[in-house]
Amino acid sequence: MSAGGTTTNVKLGPGRVWIAPLGTAAPTSASAALDAGYWALGYTEDGTTVDIEYTSEGIEVAEELDPIDYVNTARSVKLNLQAAEVTRKRLAVVLALGAEYSDDASVIDLPDGAAQQVGVSIVWDSAETAVGNDQNIRWYIPKVLPAGTVSIARQKAPNKALLPMELNAVLVTGSPLARIFPNAAGLV
Repeated sequence: MSAGGTTTNVKLGPGRVWIAPLGTAAPTSASAALDAGYWALGYTEDGTTVDIEYTSEGIEVAEELDPIDYVNTARSVKLNLQAAEVTRKRLAVVLALGAEYSDDASVIDLPDGAAQQVGVSIVWDSAETAVGNDQNIRWYIPKVLPAGTVSIARQKAPNKALLPMELNAVLVTGSPLARIFPNAAGLV
């Protein structure tokens, strides 16, 4: 017996995360080439998770037992992953130092406070390259800042070191919190 679904609507694969300094040109579609300022994050442990969370509150009146309506009072967008390539420039992203670091032997200093934190722009593509096609799905977040705990475990093989990244979307004036580009079939 068929479930009545559409098999082509079921998507597999971790996709690819691209990171750029703030102010880098935003993507204009799911298939357009990304600006040269984006660099590939590289390998991850379990792919990428995007969480969109709404907080809502019930509107109550004295005459009713149940809320008469609900209003959303908060929304957050988070991107979570574990980078399998533990390098200086990836660590700089989760330390809020920006995306312009290179992988060299220069010392990294933690920022003194929130005023010195530098976010990055993020693109997640379902395709493996910076140039998509009509089947590519793209999520763009103009600005993220790190959250959570950075805990890097060094263990006996075959376990590898992983760099956890919990990145919160931050509202940028004149931009959406996040922009989602469906593919030609409307898949997101």
